[in-house]
Amino acid sequence: MTGADIRRYRKAISQTQIRFAERLGISQAALSMIEQGRTAISDEHLRRLTERFDAPEYRPAFREFLRKLEASRAESQAALDTPRSRYLTLTVWAWEEGIDLSRAMSPEQAVELMTIRTPDEPAIAFAMPKKSQFWAEGEVFAFERCAREDVRDGDVCMVQVRPPRARATRTMIGVAHSAPAKRGRSVQIEPVSPPGPIFPVEDESVIGVFRAVYRGRYLG
Repeated sequence: MTGADIRRYRKAISQTQIRFAERLGISQAALSMIEQGRTAISDEHLRRLTERFDAPEYRPAFREFLRKLEASRAESQAALDTPRSRYLTLTVWAWEEGIDLSRAMSPEQAVELMTIRTPDEPAIAFAMPKKSQFWAEGEVFAFERCAREDVRDGDVCMVQVRPPRARATRTMIGVAHSAPAKRGRSVQIEPVSPPGPIFPVEDESVIGVFRAVYRGRYLG
């Protein structure tokens, strides 16, 4: 079973990543990594899928989906298939404090190319020049635009903000922290580059939120 199969099943039962991950007992970020093929599917994952998606409201039940999947593959010649995944090549830009997403990047900031699976939303990649407790020096992040409610605890995020009474926007990279709230949960961003005070993603000055969906190493 592949991550694409998990995504196919989730779509078949009309579940969002958030609801599916909660039912499975993992974070939305962990589910995203599985569906992208960046995290292996364990025996424990399969056990939970079999047990927790067998209720009457899940049609098809995971057991049924798995039986049909195995039957279809037994009848196929999978080794002859051409991979159907689509990929996107991004320019990796050198991250600098003060970058403004509302302006075009300078060609001098390009450091390499990075190929990732085609994201669902617009994406951009940066190589980090300085290490922090959250990334190594030279580590590359590909950020995908996401809805604010999709940000999960521990996500490395890029946030574009327009401070009050300011004409220009600012862009920063930080780490998300989730905490219980009166209604659901509250997510705050701890700015790391450049450092700054923690602020909620619901802040009115926040224009856009991008979540890191790929990370790698820039060799130079």
